[in-house]
Amino acid sequence: MRPDIMENFKVKLNIVVVELIQELENNIIVMARQHSAKGLIRSGNTIKCTMDFIAKGNANLFQIAISHIESLDCSYSIKLEGDVQAIMSFAHDSFKKESLIWLRKSTELAGNPKLYERMLPEVELSMSSDWDKFLNLLDALVIKLKHSQKMSLFTKICWFAEAIILLVSVFIAGIWYEDPDGNYEPIIVGLLIVISIIALIMKLSRKLN
Repeated sequence: MRPDIMENFKVKLNIVVVELIQELENNIIVMARQHSAKGLIRSGNTIKCTMDFIAKGNANLFQIAISHIESLDCSYSIKLEGDVQAIMSFAHDSFKKESLIWLRKSTELAGNPKLYERMLPEVELSMSSDWDKFLNLLDALVIKLKHSQKMSLFTKICWFAEAIILLVSVFIAGIWYEDPDGNYEPIIVGLLIVISIIALIMKLSRKLN
């Protein structure tokens, strides 16, 4: 992934994480007021609503990440998937850290802080499931980019050079056929060697990309 695209993706995710945490905080505050007015603040519903808010924010984070990667119109590279995963992992860890703080607060609001440890595995399992779905979508996106990538200018030049050399080889072979005594064999062999070298350079270029 190009450095400018990586930086844009990092900044975008940082902004999204801040917004999602702020949204989570606002939702919990509103929910707490409503539950308090109804006499439900010290019930399991307070914790359940918080878990639902966290799950929604977590899913939104991954969805926004995939959408933004698609909008950046990235070119395929062998490092693309790994780069995206590394950036996404950092952003997700940030969201998880902040959201679990609010999960703990909700258990305190419900009057049963010990439920935090009991509810934590369920929240983490939901987050892990979203992460797996994200990796699958990312893999599909990378495969799509790999198979739809446009031929680079360098590759086009190589293909054009190969075609020209091949045509010249055929032309010289025709002359050699008309004049068997001519010393054309070294020329043809040399041109074929050049074609092989160009093919090797193209192969190495694809691996480096």
